[in-house]
Amino acid sequence: MKIIVFIRQIVNPQVKLQGVDYFDTSRISEDDLIINPFDKNALEGALKLKDSESAEVTAICVGGIKPSKAVREAIAMGCNDALEVVDDNYYLEDPMILAKIYAKIVEKTGDVDLIFTGCEEQSSSSYAVPAMLAELLDIPSVLYAEEIEKTDNGFRISHV
Repeated sequence: MKIIVFIRQIVNPQVKLQGVDYFDTSRISEDDLIINPFDKNALEGALKLKDSESAEVTAICVGGIKPSKAVREAIAMGCNDALEVVDDNYYLEDPMILAKIYAKIVEKTGDVDLIFTGCEEQSSSSYAVPAMLAELLDIPSVLYAEEIEKTDNGFRISHV
């Protein structure tokens, strides 16, 4: 089983950036950054399947500030692979553009059994990206899941 998890990196909301322009990335250190908590939950869910179903999990961090920290953390958590996709020409706060980028990555990756995303982009407060991605790929989606398990026919996904 092959699983892709899309992760984003954000400035830790607990970090006080007094006098620092949020968009001046040269003044934000790696210590100020965390994986979006919603994406981290998705990553943990995928890693549970990795353990129980011998799945191969790849984390992909698209854009963000210094994404190599998120990639290193994903590997440390247990991902088989982690990639960063960075292009300063992308405006990643637009949910449709981000969904299109995710769709292109999935298409180039090839056979994927499951795609995990966080339920919300905390940086933009958008819940739209996962649904848009599913629509672009013409695949079914579940927009909020707390439990997932493999069954004989596929997966059982539930909201507890």
